Amino acid sequence: MRTISIALCTRNRPHHLSAWMHHMHTIMLSATHTIIIIDQSDIPLTQHWPAHITYVHTPHRGLARARNLALQYCTTPYILFTDDDCRPAPDWLLHAHACITRDPTVALWFGQATPSGSDYQLHDYPTHAGYTTWASRANGDICHAVRRATPPFRTVQPVAVLECLGHGNQMLMQCAVVRNLGGFHPWLGAGAWLLSGEDVDMAMRLLQHGYACAYTPTLHIIHDAWMTPAAHAHSAQHSSTGMIAVHVAHAWHHDPSAIAYLRFRWHHVFHQTHTTSVASAPPVPAWRRIIAIVHGIIGGMCLVVHARWRRRA
Repeated sequence: MRTISIALCTRNRPHHLSAWMHHMHTIMLSATHTIIIIDQSDIPLTQHWPAHITYVHTPHRGLARARNLALQYCTTPYILFTDDDCRPAPDWLLHAHACITRDPTVALWFGQATPSGSDYQLHDYPTHAGYTTWASRANGDICHAVRRATPPFRTVQPVAVLECLGHGNQMLMQCAVVRNLGGFHPWLGAGAWLLSGEDVDMAMRLLQHGYACAYTPTLHIIHDAWMTPAAHAHSAQHSSTGMIAVHVAHAWHHDPSAIAYLRFRWHHVFHQTHTTSVASAPPVPAWRRIIAIVHGIIGGMCLVVHARWRRRA
């Protein structure tokens, strides 16, 4: 019986998709794993797909919606998400199976993510719960969503997801558990109203319901997502919007990690007291920060109202 399906969500990046498919062909010894591709591109691909690949084109936008659609098509107990700009290590699937064999009580696994190439420098950005990591090149390009190789970590208590667990560029999760929670919130994620945060929100919801989440460095991907400083500013605004919205919603329900995050953001944005001895990414223009804060706060309160409405319905 197949245990894990691989899921990829993509939009208007056919070259990325082609490179990802070629890479997966090199690391998969046979078609023993189903691959689910959710394509939100303007124009669907019309090529012939092998039997082990399920290709679904949808006009709907938003990463959370795409992830939910992948969950609908998944027929295995576990689903392993990654992005089209990520290149899994050759032993990626082997370690994914080892994770669920070693601890089947974990609902969501995160893993290590390192930048592509070798001509980069890693930086740790201080936060309320440790640090997050980003990379830079000599030409000014930046790669975010990096996760250093740190000791394995498992928790059933609320924690800062990005610092303690990881990013949504690879997530191994129990399908039944995620479905029972209603899946990813459709307002979150790239392309949706709140632009990001669907991965963090899912981990926080799982922990609030008593499920275990974990990080392991053995799940390893190479992240080929370099961007210019200008593109970074745009991406950072989107990321901040979703993260603020998610943490406002969870702080409303007294999640201690969400409250700590919002206190840190308030302290950092309005008082500029972050540790300057540790490298930080190029600054985001003030107007982008203000837009992200207002957008995020409004979005977070809408998430609270929406959750109450769903409980009453």
